[in-house]
Amino acid sequence: MAAAGSNGFQLIVPKTAESVEVNLECDVTVPCYLSPEISAVDMEIRWFKETDCVCIYKKKQVTEGRNFEGRVNLFSHELLERGDVSLLLRNFRESDVGVYLCQVICGDVTDEMTVQVKEARVRPPTIQSKSFHLTIRKIKNSWDKRQREQMEQSSGEYC
Repeated sequence: MAAAGSNGFQLIVPKTAESVEVNLECDVTVPCYLSPEISAVDMEIRWFKETDCVCIYKKKQVTEGRNFEGRVNLFSHELLERGDVSLLLRNFRESDVGVYLCQVICGDVTDEMTVQVKEARVRPPTIQSKSFHLTIRKIKNSWDKRQREQMEQSSGEYC
């Protein structure tokens, strides 16, 4: 993998954890941006949840992973032009909580960022509650060779 930034960009997320209150079946954004603010329209963008392919954006087309069909997308062409490669999760489910990897590929340069979507227990859960308090933040995560192979396999099979 080429060094991040050697093509003039790197991936960033907000420096502070984003804290959001969401209801089940609402939309959630997993943030990720290019810095400096350059167009991602002609780049390849891959999102994984753990080792499962969530979606791949390539040649201006989004292909959804098997477990995310009809529920994920990137934002508009206009936002991609401004370097916004964030993931939109529609119809949020409890199973969407987890660790996500965003990869952006431009030629032979790849940069990646790991983002955690975590339930923050700030109040006792109730049986009737359909809302979650989420913390979305960048985390350090080392993906081992086996996990990366699983990602490649899932992106070929499901996306």
